Amino acid sequence: MEILAELRERPSGPTRISRVTNLSYDTCAEMLRELEGKGLTVRTVQEGHDVYSTTPDGYRIVDDWNRLWERLKP
Repeated sequence: MEILAELRERPSGPTRISRVTNLSYDTCAEMLRELEGKGLTVRTVQEGHDVYSTTPDGYRIVDDWNRLWERLKP
C-alpha cells in the first residue's frame, strides 16, 4: 500500500520508491512489476528511466484503504 500511496503523490522510479519505502531495490522493482501486472500502476520511460505512476484503479485502492484505516482507528 505504501508504494501505491507514494506513487499517487509523485510518479517515480524504483530507486526513489525503494528509498522512501525502505525496501531493497530488487524487492521494490518486483513489487512494482506485480502492481503493474494487476493494473494498479503504469510504467513509462522518461529520459531512459522507468517511471511508475498510479492508475485510476490504483487511486481507488488507496482511497478505499484510507477510508478503511480511518474506520479502524480507535
